[in-house]
Amino acid sequence: MAVLQSPAEPHRFVTAMPSWSNIARHAHILVVFASAPLFAAEQKTFTSDGYGYRLRYPKAWNVSESGSGVPLFSNYSPSEAGPQGLFPSGGAEIYLIPFAAVKATTSATTLKEWIQSNSGRDHSKVAVRSVPRPAGARGGPQNAFEVKSDFERDPQDETLQREINYYFDLHGAGFRLMLLYWKGDSRALYFESVLRSVFRSITALGP
Repeated sequence: MAVLQSPAEPHRFVTAMPSWSNIARHAHILVVFASAPLFAAEQKTFTSDGYGYRLRYPKAWNVSESGSGVPLFSNYSPSEAGPQGLFPSGGAEIYLIPFAAVKATTSATTLKEWIQSNSGRDHSKVAVRSVPRPAGARGGPQNAFEVKSDFERDPQDETLQREINYYFDLHGAGFRLMLLYWKGDSRALYFESVLRSVFRSITALGP
């Protein structure tokens, strides 16, 4: 991600957040993706002309788009959502957040700073590792990192949420692909496989 025009400020970090020097020393730790998406036979395409990308997602999942152009993909219907949009038991959500959409709300100026600022308060057991670019891939994510953590949405929640992110560059801009589901959900592996498949499907729109 190119350096962005935003003032740099100190961030608060959890003690579990690994230092970037440690990440660099362990850059050989890579995420291994399945050879084919689980939902390849039944998928839809989502295109963002405003942010210049296209991706595929499971046909059975719902999609909505915020006023700032951030898509939300969910495996449940809007009528099943709880108060303040809380997703139900067994629910999962995937967002694709362009840095440009949240630039005004963060002091981060680089991809690494964005990761650190989002992995502080309310997050625990943070693990970061680099993601290899698939061989022969063109027009897809670059300089990607996977960030996993537990997330306490609200102290009153009985269960933590599990948060899996892919931060990456695409045509010179920063993006965050985020999955949320309830920790301990029996479908966790499926949710994470969907996230990986969505990540691998992301391509920049042509000029």
